[in-house]
Amino acid sequence: MNEILEAVLQLIKAATSLSCSIGSLPAGEGIVISDSTGREDGTFLDKQKIYETSIEIIGKSKNSETLNESMWAIHSALTQRTNYPHDSSGTWAILDIESRATPFYSFREQNSYKVMASSVSVRWHLA
Repeated sequence: MNEILEAVLQLIKAATSLSCSIGSLPAGEGIVISDSTGREDGTFLDKQKIYETSIEIIGKSKNSETLNESMWAIHSALTQRTNYPHDSSGTWAILDIESRATPFYSFREQNSYKVMASSVSVRWHLA
């Protein structure tokens, strides 16, 4: 799963000028992603299966326009691709990414940072 998150992170980094990472919100502005809870309908990490994983995307900036443009650019870049990352040995491949929750204004921190959140669903294959 770490490889899938890292691959999605690289796609996001290519779509925005804001700093991007996996984990928790940065102290300053940036984009952070993390996997979200979900329901599994079978054995997790069973070979030759297609998985669907939710990934939360949270952005933070003092500039609302920059934040809004970055979040929408990320969703466009992730969902409009026709080719997705895979590992060179064929162990895993991302098949598709769809928006689950489009970017929305979530809250404003006391230090004037605006926070937006969204979610995508990543379909991937494990060989």
